[in-house]
Amino acid sequence: MAEPMQPGEPLPPKQAPDPPRVLLLVTEAHRHGKAIGGRNGAGDLLESCGIGANEPDIATGDTSTAIVEELTQALGEHRAWDRLPAYL
Repeated sequence: MAEPMQPGEPLPPKQAPDPPRVLLLVTEAHRHGKAIGGRNGAGDLLESCGIGANEPDIATGDTSTAIVEELTQALGEHRAWDRLPAYL
């Protein structure tokens, strides 16, 4: 049996998620105004989805602690209203 993965450890290539599904998931979460968090290479993924890492309620960084603090605050608002169009 394989050793369990540690938090923040990258997935081995054969277990990596299907990129189109990941792109769709992240893009849909952004479109719905949901808070999004990620570390290490998350900036590249966000960029490939057309999402800026400095947008409201997007938490990225090198440490989980900083990301969790930012996400906890964002999740309390349920949606990133500043990111959604004014007509909503």
